[in-house]
Amino acid sequence: MKVFKVAAAIVAVASFSGCTLKSGNFVDKSRFAYPNSNIKALGSTKISKTKTAAIIPPDWSKEEIDALYAEALKKYPGADMLVNYKADTTTTFPLVPLYWWSTIELEGTAAKMTIGKKDLKAMR
Repeated sequence: MKVFKVAAAIVAVASFSGCTLKSGNFVDKSRFAYPNSNIKALGSTKISKTKTAAIIPPDWSKEEIDALYAEALKKYPGADMLVNYKADTTTTFPLVPLYWWSTIELEGTAAKMTIGKKDLKAMR
């Protein structure tokens, strides 16, 4: 009986102990800004999404990340790019990695870009 209690305690500790890995990057803009464009900041936006997986860590596809960008831009009508944003990914797993969960978070400024009418050649 004592061996069962010790084994149960070890399994409980292993199940509730674990590690969290965090990575991220800072990006100045989410798409190309034309040299003759005017960028108007519309407001800050923050969005996150979490997914889980068993045994193998969850992976974020390009389509899922693109959908997250689009969702972040929907908060401000007319926004077509993110500027000065950071993308952070946090992956957590227990000591015995039978299940994983990963959260991606985007935080930045939604902006609208309009193409300028000025003739750049005349400015030389």
